[in-house]
Amino acid sequence: DGVINYSKYIQQYKDAARPEGEISIDVTQFTIEQPANGTIQSETGLYENEQGSEKGLNIDAKGEKITFTVDVPKTGLYNVGMKYFPQIETNNQISFSLYVDGELPFVEANSCLLDRVFKNGTVEQDKYGDDLRPQATQIEQWRTQMLRDQTGIHGMLQFYLEEGTHEITVSFEGCPLLLEAMTLTQEEYVISYQDYISVYKQKGYENAQNVLELF
Repeated sequence: DGVINYSKYIQQYKDAARPEGEISIDVTQFTIEQPANGTIQSETGLYENEQGSEKGLNIDAKGEKITFTVDVPKTGLYNVGMKYFPQIETNNQISFSLYVDGELPFVEANSCLLDRVFKNGTVEQDKYGDDLRPQATQIEQWRTQMLRDQTGIHGMLQFYLEEGTHEITVSFEGCPLLLEAMTLTQEEYVISYQDYISVYKQKGYENAQNVLELF
C-alpha cells in the first residue's frame, strides 16, 4: 500500500510553514460515495437547526465516504478541528478515516477518534453498606476537538496542504453523529519549559536559595 506512518510523514514537512488563522470547510456542500458492497441504505444528509436553516450534516451510514472541498490560501501544516454532536445510539468509539485528495496521508489517519462524554450516576450501596461503582451515562452535548494521535506520542496531528483547492474525505464506522463544522487551524502554542526559564532569567529572576528538600 505504501502509506507511511506519522513519524515519517511529519519529518518530511518539518520545515513547512504553519500558517496562522482558521479556514472553514463548508460541511453543507458535499458528495457521497457509497461503500463498495452497496448494501447500506444511507440517510446521511443536511439537518436543520432550531431556526429551520441548513446548519450541518447528519452522518448516518457506515463506510460511506463523504467529501468536502476547501480552498487553502497558504501552503503549510494544518490541524483539523471538528464540531460535532454524538448521537446516543451506542457507547462505541467514534472512529473514522480521513483522506486528503483521495489518499491516506499517513497510517494514523485511518483510525481517527472523536470523544464522547460520560458522567457518573448516583453512588449506591450494597447490603453491607459498601459503595458500588456508579453507572456511567453518556451526555448529549456539542463538542469541539482537534484530531490527535491516539497513541499519545505525537499530540495533535498535522496535515500538509499546498496552496490551492483540496478534497477532504471522511469515512465513519457506523456511529451516527451531527457534524456542524470542520476547520483547518493551528494548535495553540504552548511555551517549552526551557523557554519559560529563559524568559524569567531575562527578567532578572534567580534560583531560590535555601530550598527545603523533602527527600
